[in-house]
Amino acid sequence: SCPSAGIIFCTAPVTAQFGPDGSFAASQPDVDCQRGAPTKWNGRTLSCRRIDDERASCRDSGRPELGIPAQEQEFRRAP
Repeated sequence: SCPSAGIIFCTAPVTAQFGPDGSFAASQPDVDCQRGAPTKWNGRTLSCRRIDDERASCRDSGRPELGIPAQEQEFRRAP
């Protein structure tokens, strides 16, 4: 179960690659968090496409085996 209070600290390597067609993919593995209540960070994969100079649309792989559905995320450049 997830902790309901407090602070946890997790670190995980991120692997990212730009494709020749302008696409972008990033992935992160599952990791055990180092501080706080025993917690596991569930890794995932993002497949992104550039919309314009300000935005990118990414498909999050989700974790169907854990009941976490895939979802779309939009990233925007900070003003």
